[in-house]
Amino acid sequence: MELYMLTAILTIAAVWDLFHGKIPNVLIVSGYILAFCNVLMQSAGQFDRLLGLILPLLMGYVFFAIGILGAGDAKLLSVTGAFLGVKEVLHCIGGAIVVGAVIGGIKLVIKTGRQRRYPQGMTIRFALPVLCGTMYRLFVTMTGFDGLRGWR
Repeated sequence: MELYMLTAILTIAAVWDLFHGKIPNVLIVSGYILAFCNVLMQSAGQFDRLLGLILPLLMGYVFFAIGILGAGDAKLLSVTGAFLGVKEVLHCIGGAIVVGAVIGGIKLVIKTGRQRRYPQGMTIRFALPVLCGTMYRLFVTMTGFDGLRGWR
């Protein structure tokens, strides 16, 4: 059930981010509340989920301070960590970075081809890469298939 809630939150955040350019705080707070309720219903893993919530916030703050990542994106990764735990959220962050790099590369090629110069101020809406990276990690975890190494 927790994976359905996380998927719904990430999907809504990605769609909202694509259309409006930001992730609403109401969605983030809802995610924290649902993750907190989920942790209360389980008998183990509370410390892991707490670290999964805190670590992306600390990493995200550093990236936000230097202008690489938006605050909503860092909070969205924190919600993901609150649901999945620290190890899984690190995998999700790695997947999101890869997807974001591919999207950024495609946007760069398209804009450079049209403008004939390096584009200034190009941004990437990062909620979609977070969704894709998390869905890939959940697929690997649930099926045991890793595209790089095959079936486990």
